[in-house]
Amino acid sequence: MEAVEAPGLSGHAESLAERAAGTIGSAVVNGDHRLGAALPVEAELARTLGVSRNVVREAVKSLAAKGLLRTNRRGGTIVLPVARWNLLDPQVIGWALATQAHRAVALAELAQLAAMVVPEIAALAARHATTTQTLRLAETCEAMVAADAVHAVEAQVAFLVHLFDAARNRIAASLVPAFAALWRAAPLRNDAAYRAVAEAVQRRDGAAAREGMVHLLAAGAVGASAPRVRVQAGRRQMSPH
Repeated sequence: MEAVEAPGLSGHAESLAERAAGTIGSAVVNGDHRLGAALPVEAELARTLGVSRNVVREAVKSLAAKGLLRTNRRGGTIVLPVARWNLLDPQVIGWALATQAHRAVALAELAQLAAMVVPEIAALAARHATTTQTLRLAETCEAMVAADAVHAVEAQVAFLVHLFDAARNRIAASLVPAFAALWRAAPLRNDAAYRAVAEAVQRRDGAAAREGMVHLLAAGAVGASAPRVRVQAGRRQMSPH
């Protein structure tokens, strides 16, 4: 793990703890620490990261809440298996997408989830959207057409956010950060398909909105089936078959 840079005059303990959590968390997800093994002791982590033990303690607490670690007075801080991780946490998803061992699996499984959820969200949006929300969807479609590649991706993410807002399902809305990570990692650039969904929502045509989103997702860069994986030497890896 690389040392955490010291903050400037505007830095504060919370931001430093977040940086430390990011360094430790990405190392765990990358497989630098064997599953079931104990992390180095608090004092050693503090020296490695160049922070205080209090900062390390806060970082570990944050990672425990995400399911990556378990703290035990006698056993130390233990790295938990992937099944315990909160894979819908935006940071955990970000770390997974940044590692070769997890990226393909994470993208494929997010695509599977999106295929199950987002078309129904489009149908709900057609039922519940306000006039203002339908206008936002239309405006976002216009922004996509005029944008360069980078800004077009952000417009696509904005479309997703507006669609979930229009669906008015607060529990489903908690999935937006996960799907935004998928959209950014594997952009679904199809301006006509987005416009078809927006127009269906405006017409209150739930079936057409659902069908349009199914078409959009099917044309995406990420396949709908997740590859099989194997675990070797504490790392979750892609299966060769």
